[in-house]
Amino acid sequence: METQPPARTFWCFISYRHADNKDSGRQWATWLHQQIETYEVPSDLVGTVNGRGDTIPERIFPVFRDEDELPANADLASPIYRALDASKFLVVLCSPRAVQSSYVADEIVYYKKIGRSDRVLAAILDGDPRDSFPRPLQHPVDANGVLIENEHAEPIAADFRLVDDTQGWTSPEAYRQALEGNGVARKEIDRLVTDYKGRLELGKLKIIAGVLGLPLGTLTQRDKVYQLEKERRRARIFRRVTAAMSVLLVAAIAGGVFASIKQREAEAQRLAAVSARDAEATARSLAESRRVEAEDARGVAETRRTEAEQAKTLAEQRRVESESRLAKSNILLADRLTREGNTIDAASALWEVPEHERQWDWGYLLGRAYPETGYFQISNADGVPLAAQACALDPSGRQAAFWGGDLLKRIRIQPDGAATMDTVAVKNGVAQAVVSRSGAMAFLDGNVVRVILPDGREAPPLELADQEPEIFPPLAFLDDAGTMLVLKSGESWRILRASEQGVAEFGRIEENFESERFCGSSADGHRWLAASSDTGVTVYDEEGRIVDKIPGVWQGSAAISEDGTVAVGDITESVELRMPDGKHRKLFTGEEGAISHLATGCTLRWMGKRLFVRTAHQVRMWDLRMKPPKGEELSPGVWEIPGESTVRMAVGDAWIAVTLVDGSIAIASTDDMTEIQRFRGHSGEVRDLRFPFDHLLASAATDGTLRYWTPGTHTRMGTQTAEIKDSLFKGNPDVWPGLAKENSDVGLLPVGPGVPPGTTIKVSSPDGRFHATTGEDGQVRLWKGDGTEPSIVLPALGKRGIGLAFSKDGRSLGAESFVPGEFLDFEQEWNTEPWTRVQLGIDASADWRKAYEQVFEKRFEAAWKTQGR
Repeated sequence: METQPPARTFWCFISYRHADNKDSGRQWATWLHQQIETYEVPSDLVGTVNGRGDTIPERIFPVFRDEDELPANADLASPIYRALDASKFLVVLCSPRAVQSSYVADEIVYYKKIGRSDRVLAAILDGDPRDSFPRPLQHPVDANGVLIENEHAEPIAADFRLVDDTQGWTSPEAYRQALEGNGVARKEIDRLVTDYKGRLELGKLKIIAGVLGLPLGTLTQRDKVYQLEKERRRARIFRRVTAAMSVLLVAAIAGGVFASIKQREAEAQRLAAVSARDAEATARSLAESRRVEAEDARGVAETRRTEAEQAKTLAEQRRVESESRLAKSNILLADRLTREGNTIDAASALWEVPEHERQWDWGYLLGRAYPETGYFQISNADGVPLAAQACALDPSGRQAAFWGGDLLKRIRIQPDGAATMDTVAVKNGVAQAVVSRSGAMAFLDGNVVRVILPDGREAPPLELADQEPEIFPPLAFLDDAGTMLVLKSGESWRILRASEQGVAEFGRIEENFESERFCGSSADGHRWLAASSDTGVTVYDEEGRIVDKIPGVWQGSAAISEDGTVAVGDITESVELRMPDGKHRKLFTGEEGAISHLATGCTLRWMGKRLFVRTAHQVRMWDLRMKPPKGEELSPGVWEIPGESTVRMAVGDAWIAVTLVDGSIAIASTDDMTEIQRFRGHSGEVRDLRFPFDHLLASAATDGTLRYWTPGTHTRMGTQTAEIKDSLFKGNPDVWPGLAKENSDVGLLPVGPGVPPGTTIKVSSPDGRFHATTGEDGQVRLWKGDGTEPSIVLPALGKRGIGLAFSKDGRSLGAESFVPGEFLDFEQEWNTEPWTRVQLGIDASADWRKAYEQVFEKRFEAAWKTQGR
């Protein structure tokens, strides 16, 4: 039977952040490794027994350091832990950088966990000890490796810092060079280097004394005696070497005589070398003649290459002309096919147009060839549309769950644009369902918590025998990965964990205030928020412990940002921030008594450093990246919402969306907080809104529909008094030269092909490439060249066009229109560059076709051509 070799043991294990072993002169782990292994233990201590009962060795060897001991292809986890098990001591190199290393922290926790807390030594390299000692070094751990934070540990620490607590050097010579580079006086350098040399030596001996189990004073005194004896031995050796050198000097004189003889021989050899050099010069002359001949041959080849380049240029010109003719032909064909409704063939024709020929008309037609909105109609087995009890979207907007009675359906949009829909068998009726960003879905089947994992498998469920029945019990994922959940059960919160092994209850906490409801969590699930109906907001961690309490909030709502800032709003529209450092900041103080607020409350959303707060008739936006003038408060951008909103709000980088009580969805721009569009299409209540991408809005409603909307044209709608007070075109004279109005001197244009009766306005782009017209039918038509080529019709929202303008740079076309009898004004703006590059945020330097196909075509083509529109 083959036996395993004995495990290798180490005197100590050096734990460090690799950033502390990188800079020249400050490679601390390498230096300390060498100092410990090469240290010669004083001979009178070797073989004695220390206070721990260990025999003191002649050398402290070997020492483990991962860069030296691990093979290049090692799996790091197991070799590191085996080395920790085999090491008698753990030496931790401490610095502010080491505090940030999870590897250093894990090594300390593991070493303490295996019962060796008294064998942990520390060496501080840089900074204040409070900022340089990793947290596991400052506290003991229990048997499970969990820090006992209410107790403190005091590690033995050697100090390698300079006198001002900054990072030192691994040698006095390196320190001296640094001081000389800073222009310090020579005498001061000598003093500082001498002091630091003693400090460096003392720190090294402190670590070695800890490993040998000796008092520092004992080792220091014995080391001085031992070093003195070593110097005496060196002196004796030096005297012997000097005597030997004298003998060698006599031999050298004899060697000089011999060298003189050899010099004469060398002169003869030199003369022979001169002759060889002359022969070499003759050979070089011959090589130069051949080089000139080669240059002449290259000249002939260059002439032939130039002729080939000219032929290639001519061929390229002909190719461009051919592609231009093909582009014009395909664009005309796509325009006709799109009007006929054949969008599939129209899109194919457009994609054959070369990229450099893809101008505005190409982008516009491609936008028409692909539907602006697509939706799924959820039906039961008989094909009857499902009247869903409720529905939910995941944070990315790519997955949705619909449920009603004993029917639960899930829709998933794949990365390539393909869509799948499946039905989940339910026994006792769905009370609540949620979907995580990773694709996990959790729902209550009666009193049973069921979780479908991201890979489609269902985890073993958890039955809640004491779950109190509720219509919509609060249920939510705490993290994007879909592994942590929180569930409201009566007056308790249950914290659950989901994995392939099953759903398990991890903890339970009693609610701190009456009727608490879930308000949101951080992306990693480490913090989550709950608000009561009349008392306040509580911040919990993933284990259910209270992190913070924010009292005095009535009908509160809350949201947590990426950096941990908690925003709280209440029924009076007051908004307050609780910073990660515990400081408070009041953003807005509202007024009590607004009855409409009681219906909708207050909704808060973060988008980076921007905070959006929705109330019944407004959305306010505070950009916390901006700093107000000294002595002034930060003013919010305000979107005044015509009509009354519900609690649903979604925020993207470019757009804000809210649902209104009339069932429509209103869209505003985050830049100027101005409404630009409204969508109608759901027959049921919209229960969830998300922005999967900046240019795309997902919405789910109780009529069983999942819809995707594209906020396209920049549109602003006037008030019921038919007045837009801050005209986009008149208010920006540096961009818009002004509008041609219907009552200007243009008058009626002659009726002709594509020019309907009642066309009263015509404007031209600054470069003359485009012309635009509008009139009583409300449509805006864009003409190319001299106006005889077919027009492209832009869908205006009004019924009568009253104004047109091109921007000064020719990149935008603006229009004013209104609806007679309804007293509604509209302002619209179109980009005269390809729509998709601007709307999808494709950078001008990016590969246009590749980016467009990845972001737009592949996402929609497979899904929307096979679904209802």
